[in-house]
Amino acid sequence: ENGVIENAAADNEYEVGTVLNIKADTLPGKKFSGWTVSEGGAGTFADDKATETTFTVGAADTVIIANYTDIRYALIVNGGSGRGSYAAGTVVNIVANTPSEGMYFSHWELVRGKAVIEDVNSPSTTVTTAVGLSSVQAVFSDGVTLSVIDGEGSGNCQPGSEREIKATVPDGYVFYKWTVESGEAVIANANSASTTVTVNTSATVKAHFIPLHKP
Repeated sequence: ENGVIENAAADNEYEVGTVLNIKADTLPGKKFSGWTVSEGGAGTFADDKATETTFTVGAADTVIIANYTDIRYALIVNGGSGRGSYAAGTVVNIVANTPSEGMYFSHWELVRGKAVIEDVNSPSTTVTTAVGLSSVQAVFSDGVTLSVIDGEGSGNCQPGSEREIKATVPDGYVFYKWTVESGEAVIANANSASTTVTVNTSATVKAHFIPLHKP
C-alpha cells in the first residue's frame, strides 16, 4: 500500500527469499514514517525507514505498507491569536487582539501562503491551513469622527458603524430635517428628530429647523 514494487511479478507471487525493490509514494502534506507488513505477514526490510529499500519475501501472504504522518506547517497570526503548527487542511480559530484606544478592527489579510480565511471582515473567524507556511495579519484602522451640528451624537466610532443622533430644538422652532454636510454618512430617517446615522468616513450632519408659527 502507498508504494510500488519496482521489480514486481505480474501475479504478485514470489518465492521465499526473493528480494524486491520497493519505493514509497510521495503524498501531499504527508511525511514517510516507515515500512510495515500486514498482520500475519512475513519478510524483512533492508531499511524500514528509507523511502527506497528492499524487502526479502517471507513464508506467508504479505501486504507491504508504507506509513505516513501529517506534515505540520506553521501558521503565523499577527495581531491576534491562533498561531501554531498544523496539518494542511486544519480549521483554526483566529481572534484579533483588542484594538488600542481610538483604533478599530478593519479586516484580515493573507500575508503569505495559501491558507483560506473564512470571513476577512470578522475579528473572530477561522483559517483553513494549506501546505507550507502561512501568515495572516489583523489590520486595524483609525476611527472616524461624527460631528453633529445643533444636536447630540458627536463622537468617534468605527467606520461603517451606526450612531444615534438627536436634534436639539431651540425655543420657537420645530424640527425640519437632517442633512449630511460633509463626508460619507447615511441618515436612517432624515425627517425624524431622533434617528441613526451610519458613518462611513468622518462626517458632519446638521439639524435644520423652521419657526413655530403662533396664531
